[in-house]
Formats: sequence, C-alpha cells, structure tokens
Amino acid sequence: MYTLSCLCLVLLSCLSLTTAVPTSPHNPPQTDSNVVNQTTCNGKQYTYQQLAGYGLVPSNARDSYGDNLGGWGSSIAIDQKTWRKLKNGTYTGTLYAIPDRGWYPTLLQPLMNTQGTLNYQNRIHTFSISFTPKPNAIASSPSPPNLSLIYESSLLLTDPNGGPTTGLEADPSGGLSFEDFPLLPAATFTGNGFGEPGPGGKSLSIDSEGLVLNRDGSYWISDEYGPYIYRFSRSGKLLTAIQPPRAFLPTRNGSISFSANSPPIYDPN
Repeated sequence: MYTLSCLCLVLLSCLSLTTAVPTSPHNPPQTDSNVVNQTTCNGKQYTYQQLAGYGLVPSNARDSYGDNLGGWGSSIAIDQKTWRKLKNGTYTGTLYAIPDRGWYPTLLQPLMNTQGTLNYQNRIHTFSISFTPKPNAIASSPSPPNLSLIYESSLLLTDPNGGPTTGLEADPSGGLSFEDFPLLPAATFTGNGFGEPGPGGKSLSIDSEGLVLNRDGSYWISDEYGPYIYRFSRSGKLLTAIQPPRAFLPTRNGSISFSANSPPIYDPN
C-alpha cells in the first residue's frame, strides 16, 4: 500500500551528502572510491556520495479533489524560501510536484499510461517535507524512514479563459486559439471524457513534465504535447506560452499536429 518517493529521495540525498568544491588548474577534480557521481557547474565540483534518506507515501492517497495522488513524480521543486534547518538537525520546507498528464490507471506498470489518457485536469500538488539526516546508518543497521512528505493541497490549472485543462491525447489536427497565444494543443472529447454521459467539450491538452517556481508565485511548466513552456499564475491560470522554433514543432503532412498516438482510456482504438 505504499510507494517509494524516489525523486524526493534523490533530491534530498544530493542536498545532504553532496559537497561543492571550487575547481581550477591548481585544484583539479578529486576522485574517491565512495563517490557515486561528480559534475562541475560554474567552476564548482559537486560530488554525490550516497543516498541520505527515504520516505513512503500511501499508494491509495487521494488529493483534495478526490483523484489518485499517484504519478506526481514528473517534476518536483522545493521552495527555497521555506527551507529551514531546525535545532535538532531536521530540515523542513515546502515541495511542489506535478503529476504528468494524470494518475495512472494501473499500478502494475506505473510508469506508463497503459490503459489510455485521461480527462484529468492538470494540477500542482503541494507537500510539506521534513528530512532528518542519519549519518550513522549502514546497510547492516539501516535507518527507519527519515523523510516525511505530507500532502497539503492541489492547484488546478486552466487555460487563459479559465477553462479546465486536460491530460487527454491532443487532436491530430487543429487546436485552441486564444488572443496573444500561439495555437495550443487541444483534445476534443465526448461525454465526460471518461466514457460516461456528459456534454463533451474541447480542452487545452497538457502533458506536464518540468516545473520551476518563480519569485512572484507563478509557475513555469514544460509540456510534451506542444512542446511548449507555459507560465501559470499563482491561481493556476495560463499567462504565457513560449512556442519553440518551427523546426521543433510536431508536424504531419506539413501541418502542425500535437497528437502523441495515446488514445483516451474510454476509446483505446
């Protein structure tokens, strides 16, 4: 009933057991038998030594809208303004995460939308996190979970007019047009988009993969359907869409086509 929060663990292990050392011709990169990985950025060498923490999130956890919380590892970002070290050595802060283009219909293959895409309104999850280093833990005497992730809330994302977004497969041609925006990927669906009765509709399709927090409270999110980069307000409304050069846009027969050949769950054919 639990899933391992792998991405959070990697991030926090880097925060706690990664050292930064300036490099120069007189101070070349150092090597060590305990080093897992090393990289140099802006003249500083970063050394990752070992995993520093792990935690668990219930696999049946639900968000504030009643949807499965699973699949939120597409991208995570820690709000650095909230990061604190307490007197007892515990680190605390706020973490934001995006759940790809929706929760996954099957737990047997959690890394794939194996049963089709969903009419899932894209969102940003907020978690409170705390991490307590256990430097004396070893394989023969491991530490209990020392990374806590507590779900707080979810922010629903909307198009520029306030309409809901969707994780459904984008239409093979056309899209949605808004003033001062490029043509955006869109999915036309019947019923409620889950194979049940409903009015049908057409919504902005987003396959969210990357997340960056802005100082003004807005969010940058990268999308695989576009491939675009979007900026959303602190309330979740789409403010900006950055379209890459035409050479990077998906085309079929000379026209832009945002389809990823991922039919909806209610109509896999």
